[in-house]
Amino acid sequence: MAIVGQSLASGQLQDVKSPLYTSVGVTYEKTLCLCNTGGSTELIKLYFRQSGMSSFRIRTISLDPDQSYELTIALPMSAGDKIEGETTNSNVVDFVLGGGVS
Repeated sequence: MAIVGQSLASGQLQDVKSPLYTSVGVTYEKTLCLCNTGGSTELIKLYFRQSGMSSFRIRTISLDPDQSYELTIALPMSAGDKIEGETTNSNVVDFVLGGGVS
C-alpha cells in the first residue's frame, strides 16, 4: 500500500482544547505549522488522543507575535485518533497540518 502526502487540516486554534484533526484511516508522520498572527505572546498546548482514550499533552509552545513554529508529530494514528490543541486567545494562531496517509 502506498503512502501519499497530503494536507490534512488547517484553521485557527481556539482558547479551549479542540480537535485540530481526526484521523479517518492510518496516518503516518505529520508536520504541524503554527503562526501567531496576534499582538501578544500565545501559549499553545498540543495533545494526542487515541480513539476511546484520554488526551495526553505532547507539546507546550510559547509563540511571540508574528513568530511561527514547525513540529513533526511522529505518532502513527488510526481511525478516530485525534490531534487537539488550545491557545491563550482564540483565532490568532493559524495552523496547517500535513502528513502521510495510506
